[in-house]
Amino acid sequence: KHCSKCKTTTTSRWRRDPTTFAPLCNACNMVEVLKREEARLGTPYRAKEQDSEGSVCSHCGTGAASVWRRTSAGDVLCNACGTYLRLRGKPRPLTLARNAIESPPNHDDT
Repeated sequence: KHCSKCKTTTTSRWRRDPTTFAPLCNACNMVEVLKREEARLGTPYRAKEQDSEGSVCSHCGTGAASVWRRTSAGDVLCNACGTYLRLRGKPRPLTLARNAIESPPNHDDT
């Protein structure tokens, strides 16, 4: 048995092309699934990342965040404010706000 797209003979799971029923490896199947999703939506599947450009946190006002979150009411929150609200059930104190995204500390084990 071999994949009809890439010709590999090993995969974690064999799939079938939904139109031709030809065997597909798991990786080629995932590519096909993404292509079908793009065609269904009419936009590139990875376009979600562009939605965060120009976002501003409705609580602290920052425009820079590693991840953007939404409240149940639909308000946009930065990662820090959204996580604080979810874990503690109350808004993050503005005294905790910083102006920049901080990188994790670099620990050298040597």
